[in-house]
Amino acid sequence: MCKNSIIFMDYDNIWITCEQKNVEIYKLNFIEKINTFFKEKGYQINEIIAYANYDNGRMNRDKHQSKLQGLGVQTRHCRNGKDSADIAIACDVLEKLYLTAKDINTYIIISCDKDIAPLINKLKSQNKEVVLVTFTVNIDWDVMKNYGDIHFWFEEIIEIEYNEPEVKGELNADSFIKELKDEFERRQSDINYSLFVKSLDKKYNTDNSTIDGIRDYCISEGLVEMHEYKFNGRTYRDGIRVK
Repeated sequence: MCKNSIIFMDYDNIWITCEQKNVEIYKLNFIEKINTFFKEKGYQINEIIAYANYDNGRMNRDKHQSKLQGLGVQTRHCRNGKDSADIAIACDVLEKLYLTAKDINTYIIISCDKDIAPLINKLKSQNKEVVLVTFTVNIDWDVMKNYGDIHFWFEEIIEIEYNEPEVKGELNADSFIKELKDEFERRQSDINYSLFVKSLDKKYNTDNSTIDGIRDYCISEGLVEMHEYKFNGRTYRDGIRVK
């Protein structure tokens, strides 16, 4: 028995990522491939909704919104802004969940943004299946792939070559110190703690509160210290170094 499903697609993510990978998705008939892929997996796709700022540059010039509509895809125009597509997706999902599409069993979300985690948790709390589709180049893939009930790579669906990314390691005090030493060797200058945290977040399966906890432990053990430093005539108080 097929599962009644709707696809919610962060089209800005798809288009930007495919541009970076030099993939021309319309030549690949990507909507047809998405439909075929999920049909073969036992899903009945009732709707596909694509969210983007269709006024942006080449997307507007190349008439992406019209192309998608011609392929049977509903489009939602979103204003510029980091979270505009996420907010629009969340509004539509909740409307369908509680009001207009209570018979939908499965919500398929194509996105590279881990900010949708609360939405996924809400769907799962209502006993809905969540299928999450991400790109292998997404830096948060190892976190995001565990959010949904099922995960697929977008590259797999549209049948382009890809390499399965390596799983991020777990951060601990030893790896924290090593990374700090390596960063100093690379830069040969003062290390800004906030920027250091961002580099760790990309490389390890961690979050800011965990990193802060490891830092505090290393400080208490006399392994590292925070310090002031000057850069371009300004004084910064969030330097960090190995003692």
